[in-house]
Amino acid sequence: MKRSTASICVIFLLGLFLSATSTAFAQGNLGAITGTAQDSSGSVVPDLPFTITNVETGVKWSATTSSAGYYRLAVPPGTYRLEARKQGFKTQVTDNIIVPVAQVVTVDFTLQVGSQAETVEVTSAAPLLTPSSSEVSSSVTAQEFETFPIEVSDGGRQLQTFIFTSLPGTVGDTFAGSINGGQLFSHEILIDGVTIGRYDLSGGSLDEFSPGTDAIGEFKVQTSNYSAEYGETGGGIANFSYKSGTNDFHGTLFEYNKNPVFNAAGAVVNANPGTPKDNEKENNFGGSIGGPIRKDHTFFFFNYEGDRFRSFALAGKMTLPTAAMKNGDFSSWLGDQIGTDALGRPVFENEIYDPTTTRSVTAGQVDPATGLTANADADIRDPFSSGGKLNVIPAAQFGTASSALISLLPDPPLPGNSNNTLRLSGCCPILSRNAYTGKIDHVLTSKQKLWGSFTWNHRDRYNRNNSRTFPPFPGQPMNPVKRQTVRGPQVRIAHSWTISSRSVNEFSVGYNRFNNLNNITLFALHRTCSGRPAFRRRLQKR
Repeated sequence: MKRSTASICVIFLLGLFLSATSTAFAQGNLGAITGTAQDSSGSVVPDLPFTITNVETGVKWSATTSSAGYYRLAVPPGTYRLEARKQGFKTQVTDNIIVPVAQVVTVDFTLQVGSQAETVEVTSAAPLLTPSSSEVSSSVTAQEFETFPIEVSDGGRQLQTFIFTSLPGTVGDTFAGSINGGQLFSHEILIDGVTIGRYDLSGGSLDEFSPGTDAIGEFKVQTSNYSAEYGETGGGIANFSYKSGTNDFHGTLFEYNKNPVFNAAGAVVNANPGTPKDNEKENNFGGSIGGPIRKDHTFFFFNYEGDRFRSFALAGKMTLPTAAMKNGDFSSWLGDQIGTDALGRPVFENEIYDPTTTRSVTAGQVDPATGLTANADADIRDPFSSGGKLNVIPAAQFGTASSALISLLPDPPLPGNSNNTLRLSGCCPILSRNAYTGKIDHVLTSKQKLWGSFTWNHRDRYNRNNSRTFPPFPGQPMNPVKRQTVRGPQVRIAHSWTISSRSVNEFSVGYNRFNNLNNITLFALHRTCSGRPAFRRRLQKR
């Protein structure tokens, strides 16, 4: 019955692999425990059965040493206990074997002659070197990751910022980075052994496609001399592993809040009573829960992280047309007389002329349009006027597009013809993000393990394209503002099969969909403007 169940599982996974339209082949996020078994005389112990147990889940792996007393067993990141039993020898137990993500840990042990009822217990210490691999890397354990400060920016706590500003061999920021001198984005990013597949950037970036930070158990940055299985990178690997449930229920809740009500006024506000404090607000919040569905067999983990960011800081003033100007009345701009034209008419500062009246006049001849005699050869125009009032553009001369667009401009809140509107600063006044992650681990048989994870990201952001953004926000189409919505799933399924005491097969498949909708707003989709019917913009999918 167990063999039948395992066969069905393998057939199902192979079918899923063959039918997937967008797949990414696995590369190792599993670690491994390796070493040699000897007796007290220094001779190797061949065909020695032993068991490796995950101390948090109780899941067991069984194997046997080779004829040379050597063993190697692939296991997920975690803390393990090794137990070896053989007739004529004391039971050998090695505790606290910590296996980081994608790292090979060497544990050699020596059997002592005696009864199996007797036990020799050894506590493993974290190795200073990894003699089983020449890889150069920096790993961060779950305990270290929970204590390190991580910057809250651009939609939450950013894993990439931590990597590219903290770990050796890395340079970069929240969005772009380089590992070991490679080009930007040339590194590979793996989550549970499968690439995130940001081929629109020709490499890796986790910024817009990041799971909740608390969903990550640990990670490792592999900079050089890594295994040939990592064949799709030009600069290094950022290797992340999701958390898994254990035999005990665990949960967390968190909130990071930034609000000006908690800030001191500061020197500028104190010196200028009535000046508002910085109004940048951010709320980064979420939680996780994990535990057993069936102890020692099936486990679950779920994480949610949300972020709400608002920043409408002021960057000075700018000019918008007044209500009178939107009706064509620019008389308030008219200044003092600064001279006369070729017909002897007064010319005023800031006077507005009708371009459709452009014509040439000749000295001594009468201008037929005005009946005035020119005193010089010149090209002239007539000033705009309405009802005998200069600098007023008649409504009949407004174009269709001008009439439609002018009505969308707000009235300036401040008096005056110039610098009458507050100007906003910051690239991204509004950002909202939600990330959901779930993972299931299941023991099929003593030789087969199955696990799968799912992440859904949704990120909605307004971007300011230049410094001339004004209230109300977003105020499109007059404001230079773009709306970007990024969303999509990440799915991973993996199966580990200990085929025999000499061979282990791991199969992983992943699916990513990165959907980037740029400038998709209600206005861009539906609004009629400039006398033309609205059109629906094509969605950009990657």
